[in-house]
Amino acid sequence: MTKWEAIFYIAIGISMLRGIFARIRKAKAMNYQAYLKTPHWKHTRKKIIARDKSCVLCGSTEHLVVHHRRYDN
Repeated sequence: MTKWEAIFYIAIGISMLRGIFARIRKAKAMNYQAYLKTPHWKHTRKKIIARDKSCVLCGSTEHLVVHHRRYDN
């Protein structure tokens, strides 16, 4: 990889991080109920339900609810 290619990839990485941090700042500024309606949360919820397929506490597959492990972030 040339020096210029490395610089290019670093610039892309920085740009991606800026986008991620902007979404995090926006999510922290909204209330929890509004956050649950965002595409980010809907995608996250869908991914977790597909991964676990059932309640990790009781094993039920109906009316699944996704919770955070921590609420401080």
